[in-house]
Amino acid sequence: MEDRFGGNWTLKKLKALKDYLIAYRQIFSANEKARHFKIHYIDVFAGKGELIFKESFDGTLFEVETTHPGSAKIALDIPIHFIIIISLNLKIKM
Repeated sequence: MEDRFGGNWTLKKLKALKDYLIAYRQIFSANEKARHFKIHYIDVFAGKGELIFKESFDGTLFEVETTHPGSAKIALDIPIHFIIIISLNLKIKM
């Protein structure tokens, strides 16, 4: 049995996280005074690395299973200096 977690709010939260990490990476890279700082990301509730939803789309009769990257996968896809990911069930496919 697979774990199901979250909803539309979860996808909004993950988009905000990705936008935040990208923005901070750009700020620290572009700002001459901030370049010596290191970016650290700690996720103590990382989960399994991906979210699976059953969604229905306009004009369809059936629900479709969609997979979305979780917070750990999002953080690993962005060049950050130091990452700590803590989860009992982390399963990330790279």
